[in-house]
Amino acid sequence: FFVALRQFFEYFVFFNCMDYDMDRRISPEEFADAGESLKFPVVNNDYAAAFTKIDKNGGGFILFDEFCDFALAVALDLEGDEDEAGAKEDATAQEVKSGI
Repeated sequence: FFVALRQFFEYFVFFNCMDYDMDRRISPEEFADAGESLKFPVVNNDYAAAFTKIDKNGGGFILFDEFCDFALAVALDLEGDEDEAGAKEDATAQEVKSGI
């Protein structure tokens, strides 16, 4: 339970770092800007294509549940956090790229 809760919190923190205007959704512009500043690995720096794949409902914004689905699918993990021993290793750039 606590591992899942911690992972949810990590995704929440990452999502909020990308959501500059704090409207609880990520616009294409926020995604591209944050992706570059947070070093979010995207194949060929094609943020528009990555955004479209994550935005499952086609609403033009990435919602938190869509972000979580993506993050779980690619085992996204915040770099520099203090995961407990035995927890999942950080996702490599290749794992993340394959998910986008």
